[in-house]
Amino acid sequence: MKALKKLVRLANSLIPKTDNLLLFISNPDYSDNPKALYKYMKENHPELDLRWIVKTKEMADYLHQIGVTATFEKSHEALLWLLKARTIVTSHFSRANVKSSRQIYVNLWHGVALKAIGYMDKDTARIRRSSLNDENSITISTSKTVSTVFAACFHINVNQLFITGQPRNDDLFNPVSDVELSSLIECDASKYSKIVFYMPTFRQGYLERTEGKTLEKENIFRFEKFNLKAFQDYLARENILFICKLHPFEETLFKSKFNNLNRSIVFLSTADLIQCNINLYQILGRADLLITDYSSVYFDYLILNKPIVFTPTDLEEYGKKRGFALEPYSFWTPGPKAICQEKLEVELTRCLSNSAYYQNERETVNSIINYYKDARSSERVANEILKKLSRRES
Repeated sequence: MKALKKLVRLANSLIPKTDNLLLFISNPDYSDNPKALYKYMKENHPELDLRWIVKTKEMADYLHQIGVTATFEKSHEALLWLLKARTIVTSHFSRANVKSSRQIYVNLWHGVALKAIGYMDKDTARIRRSSLNDENSITISTSKTVSTVFAACFHINVNQLFITGQPRNDDLFNPVSDVELSSLIECDASKYSKIVFYMPTFRQGYLERTEGKTLEKENIFRFEKFNLKAFQDYLARENILFICKLHPFEETLFKSKFNNLNRSIVFLSTADLIQCNINLYQILGRADLLITDYSSVYFDYLILNKPIVFTPTDLEEYGKKRGFALEPYSFWTPGPKAICQEKLEVELTRCLSNSAYYQNERETVNSIINYYKDARSSERVANEILKKLSRRES
């Protein structure tokens, strides 16, 4: 494998690049920041040749059906595209270990770090030691504070960090309609008074590690005690539509356990979103409240200044195993904490009835994390790429 990587790296350093060819790779396929940036550039820069590398031929075929140029990663075509592309856009450092210094490498990552990542993670075995510090590298950030964290996590020179905002956050300002949401979840979304979105981070499914409490059937919050019927009754009384989107790592492990929990509770999968060609953040933008634990998604949601409830049911254990890039947890999480079912229901009701609850704390953290609070992050990232492309051509 090492010999093959060296061969690809050598070929990549020798083969001429096509300046207008941009290659997109994300995890999961066709999602997150790369997808948002792709959609913007396809609409606004028709002179560019935008292509995707995905994990399977089936996904590549599906993307062709919706007008996206794509191939699967083990094909000869994927290798050829990699060697010819001037620009690689990725969410998870894909192909960083074989990139050429003549290629523009765009690291969009997939969120602001609350939990420890990269070199700050207590298990440094996951680090990919690839240079993202040459003049053709772009790593995006959302503020000076976040740039400092990313520089520490990834050992990136601050000169290669660009404060643009995250492209996916543009979709917060373009939420799905009731008709689109109803089609996606297969029920009438308009009949509910409020929509609550639950997005926890993962504890299992990556590198054979377990970080904190594991997920159990029915007990989706990892509380010490949880009564599903009582929670569903609460949702019905309050006329709340409860949507849960598990992290992709845990989705494949656990989603089958929850297929029958469909009274007032909807489980979204990555496949559902791709099939309906709806972006996750369009759903998030439609929600009235977010519940999470340690997922960075709440930093994005802060842009909308809507309420957030946190469920740190294994805070001490998770902190010891994974650790946090930002501490103390109590400061960086501007919302009430609920570690039991009764407290969660009380805080949901209070947050949904009082928009000023924790508003000052939200605004404080938002001002530190998100320099931009608009729908133009994709435009800013695209402009940074175009600047580097123009220098290549001059």
